[in-house]
Amino acid sequence: MDELSKARAELTRLQEKEKELVKHLLDTRAEISVQQRIISSEIKLRPPAINTLSHEALLLIFRSVIYDHSGPASLGERKQRLASVSQHWKNLILSSPSLWNIIMVSEVDSVLIETSLKRSRETPLDIVIKISPNHTTLPSSLDILVSSLSNLVIEKINHLYFPSLKRVTIPVLKAAGYPNFLFSLYAPALEHLHLGKHVAWQDFSPAITLKSLNLTFRQSATGSPSFPYLIPTQTLTTLSLSGDISKWAFRPNTIPFLHLNTLTLCVNNTMRFLEAIVVPNLEHFVYSTFSKNDSRLDLFANLGSKFDSVHHLRFLDTSLDLGSHINPEYLRQAFRHVRHAELDSLSMLNLFVPHQPCGTFRGDVWSDLVSLTLHGPCTLWYRTLDLLSGWLEERKRLNIPPLHVKVKGIRELDNSNAVHQYFLRYYHVTKDMCTLELDARLPVSPKISISVGHDLSPELHLSDIPPEVMEDIVSAFLAGNVCYS
Repeated sequence: MDELSKARAELTRLQEKEKELVKHLLDTRAEISVQQRIISSEIKLRPPAINTLSHEALLLIFRSVIYDHSGPASLGERKQRLASVSQHWKNLILSSPSLWNIIMVSEVDSVLIETSLKRSRETPLDIVIKISPNHTTLPSSLDILVSSLSNLVIEKINHLYFPSLKRVTIPVLKAAGYPNFLFSLYAPALEHLHLGKHVAWQDFSPAITLKSLNLTFRQSATGSPSFPYLIPTQTLTTLSLSGDISKWAFRPNTIPFLHLNTLTLCVNNTMRFLEAIVVPNLEHFVYSTFSKNDSRLDLFANLGSKFDSVHHLRFLDTSLDLGSHINPEYLRQAFRHVRHAELDSLSMLNLFVPHQPCGTFRGDVWSDLVSLTLHGPCTLWYRTLDLLSGWLEERKRLNIPPLHVKVKGIRELDNSNAVHQYFLRYYHVTKDMCTLELDARLPVSPKISISVGHDLSPELHLSDIPPEVMEDIVSAFLAGNVCYS
């Protein structure tokens, strides 16, 4: 066969192969179309991808969206928008009690409240109440947190019964009488009651199950002189009283708080109240002066052994110079078994540290004391530390176990050089006479840099750190006693 015949034969073969390939391409495209239709049909039969999320994951997302208070939409509007996405979402929202246990009451909508109560089932309720004059109905709840209640609202809810109510906090209460819904008859399980800016009602009668009571009385407000004898004492463990109690009538040792553990007072009749109560199990006592007239030189005098059980004593910050208004000896006699003391102002060291005008110290006072926490600074905090260092030195000389002293809140003041000088002296002197804990910023700003590299050991460079402090920092690192935060 000559060359021309061979070429024609090869062309014919290639043309036939082309036809086969074209046919194969068309067949393949047809098969692709069939598979695409099958896949599309299967996708339509399957739920949306987002519906493959677990119910737990969806509920977390729903709660985040529903209870986002940054937008103007109400809770109902947010739920409605989510429910409109798919039938699956709608069913999940309607059947999930956890999405209905937070009820925002800002307007009259009894249907919405009833719906929320039904769908929340047995889930404990969190109710945020925004009062309006037209409000007519309030639901039952386990917790009521209200920023302000008017007499009108008290009248609206006074007939309601709260069998499971445990805690009530009303910072401002404008009611002429003790609200009926807080009586033991209507709230028999009440355990924690916090009422602010009210009067001493003569009909005060909470449940005997009360464990903690925090009351703040309006200044110069009229009230019942017998109010302290209306406080339920059977199970009370925590009591906080603030405000004007000058109209109260007391008799010594006639108010037994047999289970009281913590007592906080900021009132204007402190001494008579302390004389009236019986607190055999009191361990924590917190005191703050209500007014200058209440800081008398006989405060804490002649209390005998009444407060021997108190192990934690705290004086809250006050603008008064307590050292000139309270006899330190009366204080030490009344709370002689204190183990932990906390002073919210370093200026109170003059009251707390036993010293004589001649500069001598009594190291044997506060013999049970284990720890002392000091909050600073006052204007001349570094000078008041001379008292503490002198007392600690005397305790060390008498072989009394060292205290754990924690100093908080020290910061750089106007005269940074003086602060720096006294800080170093105090740190150097007191750390050897006590277990010193400084929860404070150094009076200088340290500069920290670190050098790392290939085949190089990391190097830490600290500048502006006092040498005395640096030595202890290095020792702490070497011993592995470093906490990170």
